[in-house]
Amino acid sequence: MGVVEDGRYDGVDRRPWGKFDRATLRVYALLFHLIDVGSVAGVLWDRFLTLSQREVISAGLNMSQERARSLVCFLAAMHDIGKLIPHFQSLEPAAYMRLGEDLLADAGAVVQVPHARASMHVGLHLLGELGFAVGGNDSPAVRAAQCLGGHHGRFLQLDVDGAASVQRVEATLGGPAWQDLRCRYARLLWHLFGVDEAPGQVSVEAAVLVTGVTMVADRVASQRRYWVPNADTPSFGAAEHHSRARRQAEEEVERLGLARFSLDRIPFVTAHAGLKEPNALQKTVLEELPRLVAEGGEWYRGGHGHDGRGQERGRFGDGADLQRALRHPGGDVAAAGDGRRRPGLRGPGPVCARPPARVRAGDAGAPPQRPQRGLHRPAPVPGGQLCPGRTARRSVHRRR
Repeated sequence: MGVVEDGRYDGVDRRPWGKFDRATLRVYALLFHLIDVGSVAGVLWDRFLTLSQREVISAGLNMSQERARSLVCFLAAMHDIGKLIPHFQSLEPAAYMRLGEDLLADAGAVVQVPHARASMHVGLHLLGELGFAVGGNDSPAVRAAQCLGGHHGRFLQLDVDGAASVQRVEATLGGPAWQDLRCRYARLLWHLFGVDEAPGQVSVEAAVLVTGVTMVADRVASQRRYWVPNADTPSFGAAEHHSRARRQAEEEVERLGLARFSLDRIPFVTAHAGLKEPNALQKTVLEELPRLVAEGGEWYRGGHGHDGRGQERGRFGDGADLQRALRHPGGDVAAAGDGRRRPGLRGPGPVCARPPARVRAGDAGAPPQRPQRGLHRPAPVPGGQLCPGRTARRSVHRRR
């Protein structure tokens, strides 16, 4: 069955779940959630990213902006492909029992793997089948797979020859039926978002910005008010849902009022009540950012948090420091809603421009730690992966 047939009512299996409401037992199809996020990413490309950011992505992918937009939508949609594994699907027994008999019979031993990491592992091979070159740490497939794994705000190191190898994926993330369905989902998304060719390269700067767009799009499409109505009145097929999703994405981004605004400068201790002074990371940013921006490069600044708490404390200064440092075309600060500072701000952190080549994310060789919310400046460490703070090798990852 081809992608056109898979997009119809009686096409690909849509029973695997992506969202579940325990209070009402509502189940929302994973495939529809993937389409939702890809559609929101397209609207963010059109309305939210600056011209310079779009240019950075298209140059980093070595393709036109039109083709780059399609690829960004596809990669954003693929962010949760790691939910199509036995472990994640079994987290909600009521939803798990709705799966087809072929998937249930082919689950095998259920191995606990976080879905973001699973997206990276299965995505590596799915992207390879779609034409992404799979090679060293800086190959397109590896960096694009890290975009999938990093959609919760932290890039993960990809163990190409270990946990992400074909043999390990087949042994731990579902049998042939699961692998086939993931492949059909990937090819269908490739078709729906109009991608015609895999990129010959994926630069660090492009990967960071693509991940930022994915994070924002995922937050938008994961709101209950966004997906619950769709679960109550599901589309007849993936193609129909794609048409609905594009309209819904336009309306939601408009409703959220994503806008660019100016920030007044206030002292650090005023912006962060209860703190006596900036920590080491914040001092580095406050002191060095203006000079580094002047030297050129590409920046990404994100304020995403797993639990929605503590985002402001992890940021630097009062926010106006970054905005003043980035006073060049495409360097405005953007945030969601009315721009008021408050803990747990629901909405994206800014996607901004310009980093230099090196990263300051802790002492060299130090073990990886959860990064503070705020400024992230991923850059290629030795080997080329998007994994700051440790040496990138192909077989050093230990599953946490």
